[in-house]
Amino acid sequence: MRRQPLLSIVSIFALIAFPVSVALAQPTSPRLADPADDLDEEDLDEEEDWDEEDEDWADEEEDEEGWDEEEEPAASGTQPALGGAEEEPLDEPEPGDDQSLLDSAAPSSDPTRAAWTSPQSVLTLHGYLRVRGEWQDNFFLDHRNQWPFALWVPGGSAAVVDGNCNGDPAVGSDTACGNSDRLRYANMRVRLQPTLALSDDVRVHMTLDVLDNAVLGSSPDRVVDGPLGPDGAPIDFSSMGASSTSGADAFRDSIYVRRAWAEVTNRALGQLRFGRMAHEWGLGMLYNAGDTLDSDYSSEVDRIQAITRYSDLFFGASYDFAGEGIVMSPVTNLRAVPFDFTGADDIRQFSFLAAYRLGEEEQEERLANGDWVLSAGLYFVYRKQRLASEVATIGATPGAPLTDLIRRNARQVTPDLWVQFLWGDLRLELETALNVGSIRNVSRDTFTDDDARILSFGFAFQGEYRLLDEALGIYVDTGLASGDSQSRGISGRENTYLQQDGNSRLTHFGFHPNYRIDLILFRNILGNVGGVYYLRPGLSYDLVRTAFGQRLGARVDVIYSRANRSSQIREYGSRDANSLGLELDASVYYRSEDGPGLTDGFYAAFQYGILFPLAGLKESGLNVRNAQTLRLVLGVEY
Repeated sequence: MRRQPLLSIVSIFALIAFPVSVALAQPTSPRLADPADDLDEEDLDEEEDWDEEDEDWADEEEDEEGWDEEEEPAASGTQPALGGAEEEPLDEPEPGDDQSLLDSAAPSSDPTRAAWTSPQSVLTLHGYLRVRGEWQDNFFLDHRNQWPFALWVPGGSAAVVDGNCNGDPAVGSDTACGNSDRLRYANMRVRLQPTLALSDDVRVHMTLDVLDNAVLGSSPDRVVDGPLGPDGAPIDFSSMGASSTSGADAFRDSIYVRRAWAEVTNRALGQLRFGRMAHEWGLGMLYNAGDTLDSDYSSEVDRIQAITRYSDLFFGASYDFAGEGIVMSPVTNLRAVPFDFTGADDIRQFSFLAAYRLGEEEQEERLANGDWVLSAGLYFVYRKQRLASEVATIGATPGAPLTDLIRRNARQVTPDLWVQFLWGDLRLELETALNVGSIRNVSRDTFTDDDARILSFGFAFQGEYRLLDEALGIYVDTGLASGDSQSRGISGRENTYLQQDGNSRLTHFGFHPNYRIDLILFRNILGNVGGVYYLRPGLSYDLVRTAFGQRLGARVDVIYSRANRSSQIREYGSRDANSLGLELDASVYYRSEDGPGLTDGFYAAFQYGILFPLAGLKESGLNVRNAQTLRLVLGVEY
């Protein structure tokens, strides 16, 4: 019974090892340019036929022009010496000395080794810097004591009591700390995406976030805790400015490494990718890289992937390190390397893809000629887990076993279909996915033998048509995520696996949190689209639109959303009321045309959104008011 997983692993690594072996057979080290590389066969034949008369003619020609050794220095190794004179040998490793080439590929830590003697790699840098201002009014929708709405109550549940914010106000009270229902703050991020190209076929990519969503002013140069001097630390009012984001107020360190992976391409066989890379497919409904300037969330996966291409067809397979469970940390021996403490709690994942897509140049040519273009792909993911170590601990003595490993016995397959149709200024794009599987136990700390069955699905559709030389845009977006009648809540911040009344079917489906359709309800309050269907028509008009990427325009969208199962929201509203809200979003945007890319340069947007809560977001006895937001986005893309 245990041979099938082993055979699957052997098969996937056999597929990956084949292009690797061929890639390793290629020359791996750069060399200095050979003058003969720029000569064709006829030139080589003429060069071999040079005789003494030709050399004498060359010497006379040189003397007539006044060239001599004193006036013109010898060439630096890229041109043959005139007059057939023998030039000094170049300082490069002997042919076939692979070890010498490898040794010169990077600076050596040994000071006695030779320095760099071969051409250096090419380093390119992309990314962006952004600053965003947020003004959010009544995002808790007057639900002060219900999750996830309570997350947005300014100051939490604190109230001013005897001059201190340490009391609990009554429901609907206006005595919360700050005496306001509004949140005001700003944040920033610098994204760096360097690429180190050893050649056209070997590249290393990285993605780093500097001051990642750091709230401006969240790290003042003050002592947060502990005494400093006879009367303690200075109060925060004496702060002179920001210091760093690694203190008590920081969300994460100042520099956050998000991705690092390598690409090795063999023109005849395909491409090998390995490392921690972005996980993106289709519209980003389920797997989203989050690479746009206003994105916040992203999918990363530790993966070894092989992709091959035949004409416009792509095929790929990968083994993903989806989760290794508890990892042994070298806390007692700093020279030790962390390792996976047990394989019993691993989440094993395999993925396969097949897609048809034309190259960009051919696609643009067909569209310019009035032809239509169809692209499509199928992405298939399989994952399983036998045990879980969410609350596991390691024994106090060396060699002691793990404790509290929980039986999960989970497996799931997810086929994801993506289709795109382009014709002139029309774009129709669809992504749909299905989750099928089972989980023996959904509890996080005890074994309950739920024996639950997973069957959930969702789709997202985007339609766009441009008129008036592409200045006017008409949009119709819609989507659906299946609900669960026995689940409580539709928010991505809630445990939708937890079932009521002993039900054994898990049918709630959730989109990726970076798949944005609005500014308030799903983007912020609920966290993602899940258990609902929505409709979003919209219009945009560009007052300025150039071929080099400059834009100045405005856009308006209307979003209507409705829950699929009223029982999922019955804690918030009546049992028969499914409609959640009607949201109106408007924005004015500008983008300059600086930089080599169409999106490079300065970007600015001012956005306003208002949410009108409907019956599904209202609770009897409460006067639920509208929620509003104002956003300012400033950025530079490069």
